[in-house]
Amino acid sequence: GGVPRRLLRRLQSEQIPVHVLPLGSPEPLLDLAVRRVEAPEVAFVDDTVPVTVEIARTGPEPEGSPGVLRLLDTATGRVLDELAVPPFDGRESQTVGLKTSPPEAGEPRWTVVLEPATPDLTTENNRAELDVRLVDRPVRVVYFDGYPRWERRYLTSLLLREGSVESSSLLLAAQRRYIQEGDVDLQALPSSPEEWAPFDVVILGDLRPDLFGREQLEQLREHVAVRGAGLIWIAGPGATPGAWAGTPLADLLPITLSGGSGGAAGPSRWPAPVVLQRTPLAERLGLIPENLPGPEAGWTLLRWAQRIDPDRVKPAAEVYALAVPAEGGMEPTPLVLGMRYGAGRVAYIATDEIWRWRYGRGETLNEQFWLPLVRLLGRESLARSERPAILRVLPERALVEQPVQVTVELLDQALIEAGPRSVAAVIEQAGAGESVAARLELGPGDGEGGSGPRNFGATWIPTEPGTFTVRVEDPNLGLSGLAEEVRVALPDDELAHPESDHATLIDLAAETGGRVLSPGDLTNLPEALPNRELVIAGPVETERLWDTPLTLVVLLVLLTFEWIGRKLIRLA
Repeated sequence: GGVPRRLLRRLQSEQIPVHVLPLGSPEPLLDLAVRRVEAPEVAFVDDTVPVTVEIARTGPEPEGSPGVLRLLDTATGRVLDELAVPPFDGRESQTVGLKTSPPEAGEPRWTVVLEPATPDLTTENNRAELDVRLVDRPVRVVYFDGYPRWERRYLTSLLLREGSVESSSLLLAAQRRYIQEGDVDLQALPSSPEEWAPFDVVILGDLRPDLFGREQLEQLREHVAVRGAGLIWIAGPGATPGAWAGTPLADLLPITLSGGSGGAAGPSRWPAPVVLQRTPLAERLGLIPENLPGPEAGWTLLRWAQRIDPDRVKPAAEVYALAVPAEGGMEPTPLVLGMRYGAGRVAYIATDEIWRWRYGRGETLNEQFWLPLVRLLGRESLARSERPAILRVLPERALVEQPVQVTVELLDQALIEAGPRSVAAVIEQAGAGESVAARLELGPGDGEGGSGPRNFGATWIPTEPGTFTVRVEDPNLGLSGLAEEVRVALPDDELAHPESDHATLIDLAAETGGRVLSPGDLTNLPEALPNRELVIAGPVETERLWDTPLTLVVLLVLLTFEWIGRKLIRLA
C-alpha cells in the first residue's frame, strides 16, 4: 500500500535515513487463478448445463491466450468441455463459460482446471470442484395464449413432440372459454397454489390479464417467487406487455411500464425488419442458436418485433439477444431478456416470429431457441422440488472477521405449519475432528406471517481461516442432511501481490536520504549509518562549595545543635 505520508514526514523531520535492499526480480510474476465457479445445483439430463468461471490474473498480461480451461469429470478424468481463454485486454479478471450435456442422471463431481500457456507463480489456485445433481424427468410446461398465431402453433407442436417436456397448452378466449392442446389435460385454469405447483415453467402469450382472476395472478407470482418456477413472456401486438401494467405480474416483467391497467404502455414496434443477435451472456448460458445468417438470407428476418428502449430495462435484467435492424442506421435494442424474481426466473421475448426460422433450417433452430430457454427457467423449480428446505451460506468464500450470512428457507408446508421458533445449526472446521467451531440459532426473518415463518437466518463471523461445514442440527425438524461448505481466507493474501515492490523501496530511500544497497554492499552498511554521538563543546566552569556563605551558615548551625544536644544529655 505504499508508505504513509505521516510516517514519511516523521522520518524526514527526525533525519532518519532508510537504507533499502530490494530482493527478487523487479518484474512482477504472472499468476492465473480460478477465482469463482458457478453452475446450477440441479439440471435435467441432456440439458445444456452452463458452468461460469471467473479467471483472475496478477502480474504482467500474457501475450495472446493465457491458457486452456477444461471441465473434467473428476471420477473418470474425461474432458467434458474445453476452450482457449481469451486475452485479458488489460483487465484483471474475466468471466468465461463452459458447457456440457450430461446423458445420465446422478450426482457427479466436476473439476475446472486452468492450464496456463506460460510459467505460473503457483498452480494451487488453478482448479476448483463443483457438485451437480442430474435428474431424468420431463420439464412440466403450461402455455396460455390469446389467439391462434403462428408462433403458438409451432411452439405447441415443439412442446408436444419433445420427449423431455410434458406440456399443456390452452388457447383462452372471452368468457374464459379455452381450447386445450398438449399431452397433459387440465380440468380448469389453475386456481390454487397446489394446482400451480406441478408446473416448472409457465408461458404467457399475447392475452389480456382479465382472463385470469387477480387471485390467480397473485398465486402465479408466488409460484415464481417462492417455488422457483420460470415464467416466459411472448410479446404480441394485442396485450403483452402493455395490458399487464398495474397487475400482480407487472413486477415480473424485465422492463418498466407506464400507465394503468389496460393502457397501451408497451414498447413501440420496429418500423423495419430486424435480425436476432445473441450476446456473450447467452453464449455462456448455452442460449440462442449461434451463427445465424445475416439479413441477406431472408428467412432470418423478424418482420414484427418490439423496439425496447434500453432505459426501460430494469437494473436486474440481463440481455440474451439484441434486435439489429436489417438495413442499419439505427442502434440495436434488447430483444430477449431475462431476470431473476425471488427464487425463480423470468424471460421476455419481444417478438413472435421465431417460427420464421423453420424456412431456413427446419425445426432445428426453433428447438435450439426454445428448449434451452425452457430448461434454464425450469432448473430453479427442479432444485426446490422434493426438498424440505434450502440452506444458504453467503458468501461462499469469506474473509476472517467478515460476516457470513447463514439462512434456511423451509419449503415443506408441514414444516412451515409446525411453526418453529428457531433452527439450530453447527459450524465444523475441516481437519479439526469432531470439534465445533460455532453454534448458531437461526431466528425467523422480518415480516414472517401466515401459518408460520418460512425463512430463518443468523450471522457468523469467522475468526480464523480454513474450510468450514455449516450443518443444520435440529432433531425436531428432521433437517440433519442439510450442509453447505464455506472457505475462509485471510484478508492479506500473500499470493495477491507476491513480487517485491522495487519502485516503492527506491522512492523511500530517496525521500529520506538513504541508500539503495545491493547484497554486496551489506559489509559497508555500518559506514552508511549516521553517527548519533552527542558532543558538548565549551570551557569548564568550576564552583568551590567551601567559599560560599551558605555553606558556612549551615555548618555553624549544625555545630551549634550538636553542642546544645551534648549539654542536655550531659555529655559535655
